[in-house]
Amino acid sequence: MQPLTPSRRNTKDTHETTESPKKPLATITNKAVHKKTGRQSKTSSPVTTPKSRLSAPTAIYSPIGSPLSKRTLDVQHDLFKVYEDAINSPERGRNLPSQRRRSLSLSSDGILEHATSSLDSESRHNQVVQELEQQLEQQKRDNERLQKELDEEKSHRKALEDDHKLQDEFIRALERQLTDMKLTHKEKCDSLQREIEEYSELLEECRTLLELTQAESSSS
Repeated sequence: MQPLTPSRRNTKDTHETTESPKKPLATITNKAVHKKTGRQSKTSSPVTTPKSRLSAPTAIYSPIGSPLSKRTLDVQHDLFKVYEDAINSPERGRNLPSQRRRSLSLSSDGILEHATSSLDSESRHNQVVQELEQQLEQQKRDNERLQKELDEEKSHRKALEDDHKLQDEFIRALERQLTDMKLTHKEKCDSLQREIEEYSELLEECRTLLELTQAESSSS
């Protein structure tokens, strides 16, 4: 007499009643009795249990060059975190839809307030940046004006230095001319002195000749 082969439904029921709680839920063990040998064969088939899409954090798609700013991504991440916490809350089964909606609404209000404060902070930051840019532009204009005045002062100083150089050259030329005049005057003076001495000698000779002539005429 062949042993009775339990049906698949009975096997599954038997497995569900005798399954150890330590075994993973993703593994279903089926026991079947071979028709000829009467032996039970144990087969394990892994079955993937359905998972919620929100059971793990989902990365927000943000390609390179996306117009989304970091603040927008932070707000989206906060909204996703609040929704995920509400879904994974241990009291989710006892919460009514209205309570969940109210909790999400309160959390969303807090996030909106945070986003609003972030926008206000960024607005103040932008205002400060604009003021600093205006101050920088004013400082640049002042620097350009001072640089222009400095260039003009340098040009004026260079003109004065050139004028002083010309005056120095003129003074040196006058000094050389005066030196030459002094030398020429000295030479002329020396020449006149020699001529005077020569004239004095000639005059003395003339006087001597005159005396001799007078002496001869008186004796005769």
